[in-house]
Amino acid sequence: MTSLTRRERDVGGAVWTVAARRGGAGAAAQADRQGRSLLRNPLAWIITVFFGLQALLAFVVIGWLPRVLMDVGGVSRGEAGLLLGLLALLALPISLVVPALAARSGSQSGWIVGLGGCGLAGLLGLLLAPSFSPLLWTVLLGLGMSVFSLALTTIALRVRTGQDTAKLSGMAQGFGYLLAAAGPFLFGLLHDVTGGWTVPFLMLIGVLVIQIGVGALAGRPRYV
Repeated sequence: MTSLTRRERDVGGAVWTVAARRGGAGAAAQADRQGRSLLRNPLAWIITVFFGLQALLAFVVIGWLPRVLMDVGGVSRGEAGLLLGLLALLALPISLVVPALAARSGSQSGWIVGLGGCGLAGLLGLLLAPSFSPLLWTVLLGLGMSVFSLALTTIALRVRTGQDTAKLSGMAQGFGYLLAAAGPFLFGLLHDVTGGWTVPFLMLIGVLVIQIGVGALAGRPRYV
């Protein structure tokens, strides 16, 4: 989890810079919103689910990818470790560049769907032809995991005030990581119960499809 933590810290600084530039909505509007809760706000829950699902996928990939590559991809333990390192290395620069580009457009949905599609291609490749090109599937997964930066960007861009930024961030990350924590356990449980990787991967593909759909909704230009 160390590489994921470092990536969150680096990307978080870049994204909150975007949020800071959107400040100045006015003291009156800020006061009106100060006491409200976002727990009944549909858009806040959409963003929370989006954040949680992309984190779930990332936790599973980081925790299980080397084992999957060794079992079905035909790679050695050392090669599996290198591919995992490449995945983390690839995701970082993309995650630092994409938020600034996505924030310039009114909607971030296209970016979310595009990166999600890369991740989906990587999962399908590992499921259907794992030994064909483990490097290609890993690169595609790395691109898909870069959507983490857009999850943070949606938090920053879907609010008008600093108070709402803090509330939405706390809600999305609090409930989101709670949801994500179940991912590696469920993936491993399905593997143990079925004795193979097909059912666990079908679960991940389902999660990613839902993530893409929810993310497309979260990326639309509106406010909580």
